[in-house]
Amino acid sequence: MIEDHPPPIGIEFSSFPTLFSTQDFDRHFHHCRHLMNLFDGAIAFGSVFHAKLEKLSGGQVFVCPLLMGFDAQESEHGSSDKEFDIFVSGNLFNHSKGKTDYLWQISQLPESYKIRLQNSHLTRGRYLELQGKSKFTFTYVQNWGITNSRAFEALSQGCCAFYQSGSELGLLMGNDCGLVPYDETNFADIAAEALDTWQTTHRRDVEKGSKNAFRIYEFETTRRRYSRLLVAHAALINKRQSTPDPRANWRFPNRSPIRIFYNYDGDPGKYLDQQEAFRSNLKTVEGYAARDAIGESFLYSHLFKRQVMQLQLDEQLRLAEAAGPLAKKNLSHLLYGTDHHHSKELDQAETTYRSITEDYPNRLAAWFNLGRLNLEIGQSDQAENLFKHVFSNNDLHYTADDLLFWREFHDRNFDYEEMMFALLDYGQTTDRKHILRIETGIRESALCYWSDILIDEGRSKEALPILVLSMNENTQLHALWFARFKLEALCHNLQAAENCANDFERRRPSLLAIFGSDIIKIADRVGLQIPEVRRKVELFLSRLH
Repeated sequence: MIEDHPPPIGIEFSSFPTLFSTQDFDRHFHHCRHLMNLFDGAIAFGSVFHAKLEKLSGGQVFVCPLLMGFDAQESEHGSSDKEFDIFVSGNLFNHSKGKTDYLWQISQLPESYKIRLQNSHLTRGRYLELQGKSKFTFTYVQNWGITNSRAFEALSQGCCAFYQSGSELGLLMGNDCGLVPYDETNFADIAAEALDTWQTTHRRDVEKGSKNAFRIYEFETTRRRYSRLLVAHAALINKRQSTPDPRANWRFPNRSPIRIFYNYDGDPGKYLDQQEAFRSNLKTVEGYAARDAIGESFLYSHLFKRQVMQLQLDEQLRLAEAAGPLAKKNLSHLLYGTDHHHSKELDQAETTYRSITEDYPNRLAAWFNLGRLNLEIGQSDQAENLFKHVFSNNDLHYTADDLLFWREFHDRNFDYEEMMFALLDYGQTTDRKHILRIETGIRESALCYWSDILIDEGRSKEALPILVLSMNENTQLHALWFARFKLEALCHNLQAAENCANDFERRRPSLLAIFGSDIIKIADRVGLQIPEVRRKVELFLSRLH
């Protein structure tokens, strides 16, 4: 699967046909796009990606919507006693930003319904247990129509699933099997109707759905089916890939450290050694892209070290908390360490990006990367100047090969996914309007970082007019709208702050899901009365675990 597993060196010269599979390459497009041309063909997880991959990979593309399955031996088959009306779990707010709107709608269903929104990853046993105790779960994927594994996992546990209409899941599972389709305009009505008819309709249907799920998606069944399809797909390849993109040999092995830890057998040394070798290989390559990749490699080495150190700190924190009052001093030192990780790699990343801005002064991404790094190492004055430069200098431009960091640095302040989707659109059309989308997103993010620095330094009255003059109805970044509310409140412009909050409730409700708790705290701090917003946020928080 090309998103997570860098292919071996030399695979493009193999004597046999090669294929890659993909499930969400668009979300990781920076690191996938050059690797695609190493292979003779692609296996798309559903028809949604078929057309995109045909344009991007240069190879032949086949569809297999059944690449995932579940282990029947680990399944509990559900419970007849239902504790929850709707249960949703996972990383609820950091992926698939469109999902947040639906989670908010779920949270606002009448209080008589028992809703559990679990914003965390559970052990497999606990996850299946809670599904089995629930009437419904909710599934959402950014690419409308792709099959979501949560739906057939839920059915196997006797839990019905709301899923997006048009998904191949419905085609494979059939009708009256516990699947409830919704579209972009009718989710709340569909959910309420389904809950009301659970006892008379869906409880019976899910029994059929559970049998179908085991028949179609049980792991050994999917594995055997996939093995046979691979033979057929390989036989259909009529032209071998002969001109791979030379940039593919760089491999871009960098992934979010949290995401790739399992690829290195839990051994930090393996990852750090790989990154060092990666940088060493690139030192002989001329040009912006190679130095950009070296800078990012230093950054990911730092982030990986930080992740490992955080795991160690978490264990020490647990022990210190259990030790009682005598460990209080040690606890404070550990908590300080949690927020102040540093490493030589971070300094080397900063040095690399600073040199890039000097040699390539018109590259927008380089200045933005340098600003985020300066903020990370506590150089807020330099970071402020850099973000101001990014936001206000129209001579800076983005180039499609320029890398930007993954989510780890204040991820709410930069919409990385939107950038990936814009890059994908540009890769298929070469229409520069998609590059302009990225440039706008970077500048909005720079403005957000800039305002955060001013707020932290007690300069809210300086930041507010900058935001007021710079934002408009087309501003996309959620964190900027929250910053606007926060600044209005801190500057005691209470009517303006109330207008912001009410606007969120009417037109941007996902903002209340993401920032609702902070909005209420700020309102309490300045004495702002927003009763309807407060009621809805408190209902949401009561259902969030």
